[in-house]
Amino acid sequence: MMKLLIAALAVILLADNSPPRAGAQPIPEVVTRCLIRERDTNGTLNNCTEAISAGGLTTQLRALVYNARGQANCWRGEYDLALADQNEAIRLVPNFPDAYRDRASCYLGKNDPKAALANYDEAIRLSPGTPGYYRDRAWLLNWMGLHDRALADYDHVIAMRPRFNTAIDERAKTLFNLGRYGEAGPDFVRTIQLTPGDAYPVLWLHIDRLRAHTPDAEEFAANIKTLGLSGWPAPLFSLFLGKAPLGTIEVESAQSPLGDIEGECEVAVFGGEFHLTRGETGDAIQSFKEAVSVCNHIQNQYLTAWAELKRLDPTLSATGPW
Repeated sequence: MMKLLIAALAVILLADNSPPRAGAQPIPEVVTRCLIRERDTNGTLNNCTEAISAGGLTTQLRALVYNARGQANCWRGEYDLALADQNEAIRLVPNFPDAYRDRASCYLGKNDPKAALANYDEAIRLSPGTPGYYRDRAWLLNWMGLHDRALADYDHVIAMRPRFNTAIDERAKTLFNLGRYGEAGPDFVRTIQLTPGDAYPVLWLHIDRLRAHTPDAEEFAANIKTLGLSGWPAPLFSLFLGKAPLGTIEVESAQSPLGDIEGECEVAVFGGEFHLTRGETGDAIQSFKEAVSVCNHIQNQYLTAWAELKRLDPTLSATGPW
């Protein structure tokens, strides 16, 4: 495995200002240590700084090292340092698509979505055949409320990689947030097929069917049989099956000994959806407000909560992540 990893990292830029491409020239060990990502970002930072200080590297290898150190700085939340590294990588090799993609992440960290979008656009212009770039841009477009443009990017990703389960699931959520219930169903079904045992797509499919006024109890029951329910999915399924009251689950969530913020987020979002299916608009609004307060880093659920709040409460129309 290590030999394969090192071979994969043996990427050289054969001419100044050219993007990365495969080559046979060996990479110096000091660079390899930088490019093999450490779980401890301090290790990556130290290795990459050592590689930069060592000197004697080609322009192209220096660009790769600055890009790797920029990623590590971004992961640490040192966004200004990360941007400086990515800027240097791009200065050295102006058509280096990964550096633009990674610089976009830095701008997102600094809450500058317009700059991030411009960098994703450039990464895609330079490498239009890379599905991940479109998926990342779609994620941002959704965050900016540009759901129709996000949908077009997801279509492009799935055309290139029909089994890209994350993109398929996020496309379904995009349709759901656009209020195109029913249309989202096939994507949720596909997600269930590609990620057997994952409980959340089953719940989302069930909610989508309810919103589209086409409930399918047999389908729901059949999907449940394929799941090993544990953790937060278990009480949520009990809720939707009418076997547990929402209030009980909310109390359990707040008292979670693990501090399960993701669990609290899921309960709040699905609780809001549960109230909507029963026509309890006021309770739904309260649940979605709770979701917004706890779902900060769980983008799909956060967007769903904001989409519903904007629809249900016009006073919130000028607020939210976009």
